[in-house]
Amino acid sequence: MLDHIEDVRQAALDDGQRIAVDSITVVRHGVVVADLYPNRMFAPGQPHIIHSCTKSVMAALVGIAIDQGHIADVDTPLLDFFPDVEVAHVDDRKRALTLRHVLQMQTGLDSRDSYLFKWEGLFAMQATDDWVQHALSLPMDAEPGTRFDYSNIASFLLSAVVARATGQDTFTFAQQHLFAPLGITDVRWEASPKGVYMGWARMWLQPRDMAKFGLLMLQQGQWEGQQVVSASWVRDTLTSQGDPSAYRAFVDDEGNVNHQLSTGYWLYANLARPFSDGYGYQWWLDDDGLATALGHQGQYITLVPEHDLVVVVTGKLIGDGALLPPRLVNDFIVPAVVADGPIDDDKAAQSRLLASHVPPSATTKATPPSTSPTAAAVSGVRFALRTNPWRREALQLTFVDDADTATLVLTERDGPVAMHVGLDGRHRRSRVGDDVIAARGRWTSDNVFVVEHETIGYSILARYTLTFTKVDGALAVDVEEFGVTGLHTYRGDACPSGER
Repeated sequence: MLDHIEDVRQAALDDGQRIAVDSITVVRHGVVVADLYPNRMFAPGQPHIIHSCTKSVMAALVGIAIDQGHIADVDTPLLDFFPDVEVAHVDDRKRALTLRHVLQMQTGLDSRDSYLFKWEGLFAMQATDDWVQHALSLPMDAEPGTRFDYSNIASFLLSAVVARATGQDTFTFAQQHLFAPLGITDVRWEASPKGVYMGWARMWLQPRDMAKFGLLMLQQGQWEGQQVVSASWVRDTLTSQGDPSAYRAFVDDEGNVNHQLSTGYWLYANLARPFSDGYGYQWWLDDDGLATALGHQGQYITLVPEHDLVVVVTGKLIGDGALLPPRLVNDFIVPAVVADGPIDDDKAAQSRLLASHVPPSATTKATPPSTSPTAAAVSGVRFALRTNPWRREALQLTFVDDADTATLVLTERDGPVAMHVGLDGRHRRSRVGDDVIAARGRWTSDNVFVVEHETIGYSILARYTLTFTKVDGALAVDVEEFGVTGLHTYRGDACPSGER
């Protein structure tokens, strides 16, 4: 097995940004047999964003709430949990919408919040003060239970249900009844403005703790003699409840079929998405018996019951690089299982394994900083940003003469976020709250400055392309931002000269 993993590990290192693996953890018979860290920026013991693997954790929390009697059953109508919320677009279909439908991703809600719609529905919800009311008030466009439609908003509603039913915020409930029994203490999770935790994503766990959660599910909900979540719930969760390859025709506002969008959905669901022969309760299923918690940009927790195996991968996987973890499982790890009992020691392989546990050292050589006559003109200028998906308010880029580091400050709703930017080809690290950001930048022309950055453990190689111009004699900046939700463009206008 080690030779196969070494091959993939080297491929990950050699393939630049298309395949960027942060960690690979393999557990067999409850024992960690491989724990690899190919990314020189991501070390063992650090939490990693798990993106939509959060959905699978969320399903377990629903099961625990049912086990404890907080929720009667999955056939409880969704609206019953929110009697005090003023919900729009209520009809017979919405009244028939149950918790089961939400778990199955078969709500019938017109959420438009997946990658197909560039997450427009998700941005619309996050622009409101009350996400729960917004989500419940979405119009219906199908009967519940009749159409599979992957939805982040559906998983957010699961978190709202758990909070309503238990009388606790979902994170506190999770810490007490899921994470504490597993010995998991290093967890981060973001919440909505009203304190409802994001059931679809925004959770951080260490890779080994992701493996603990996978092992809990593989062990039918048991952990060290304690039944953390009932075996019956685990069985239902890992049993197909819906068909993700079901064709959905997308229509525009006038009721006409959008063939490009519909075809894109069909191709992705049938040919591109791995482990998608079935869908349980927030888990992707395979006809070969595999079950996977799957997150954006290559976060995977895959269960292989036949071999008592859990495989966890974290990374920044772009394009067809996102197919690396399934290939790793199917073509390398599973074929490498040679016995169910102990095998002879292989000290050479063990030595390579231990060496792979330590990330490779940084080898980037310093280069002369790029320069531009524009730097002096824009340095320290505060640009007020126009409408953008993140509701950022301002941007400020500051250079110091002959220095090899600049500073980029983005003013957000919660205050300024400042990152140091290496100008010599090397990243500079900045701590922002709980995060560590590594960034470097360069002038690609006289008026274009590009900042490449990543939050350590946040599975995306992000980029700001800042194009500085003068409009009617006043400075302006056009921002192209590439990040986890793709490419977004917006403009900034220089504030009055006194606001440097």
